Amino acid sequence: MINSEYKELWEYHYSENLKYVRWWPDSIAIKFFGRLSKNMNLSGKKALDIGCGGGKDLLLFCEMGMKAYGIEISEAAIKVACNYLKHWNESSEIKLYNGKDIPYPNEYFDFAISMGVLDHMLFSHALKLIKEIHRVLKSGGYICASLHSIYDSNYGKGRQIEKNTYIIEKGDFEVGLPQHYYDETDILKLFELFKIEQAYIEEEKMYNLESKSALSQSSFWGIYAKKVIKK
Repeated sequence: MINSEYKELWEYHYSENLKYVRWWPDSIAIKFFGRLSKNMNLSGKKALDIGCGGGKDLLLFCEMGMKAYGIEISEAAIKVACNYLKHWNESSEIKLYNGKDIPYPNEYFDFAISMGVLDHMLFSHALKLIKEIHRVLKSGGYICASLHSIYDSNYGKGRQIEKNTYIIEKGDFEVGLPQHYYDETDILKLFELFKIEQAYIEEEKMYNLESKSALSQSSFWGIYAKKVIKK
């Protein structure tokens, strides 16, 4: 699903380009688990971070009392994540995977998150990976996803390789990697195996006060979806 060229790029970003790696948990993940914690006890629940990167959201799992698991295609990222968690006196089971097959049995996890992963591949590949996520989630389990939206100011930039998907050509991080920008139709298709409980867009504008104009706008979908209980 993720070819060797992209794997090598991720290895580079998590070994030579670390100054651009984020070290704080994703706001969409924080909101998601905060919402769930109002109605259920999260302690001891199994949570999987798909593409755990440097481990920022694994730390969130640990701090909220959950059993933390992560999968990554980058060996360099796994080393970074392990050192990051060690710094906070926490730990997680992190496995190397091929970008296609999640190395866990059926219905193993209570929760799964995907922060900026399902949008870093071709849409057809995301459709295959979401089936794997559905497989490893327990009935009634939840997925939380953060996905770039078509309302992002970077939409349309770079070399287009399919509808709504571009190779990142400029910037400090993730250059050379594919970026898919999701519209409403894509969201419904991606999560057709789930019941979407909440979908919203989180945006942040960079603003120049002197010229009184917006410089850029980041735009992300926040999706909370539930695996329908089998009958």
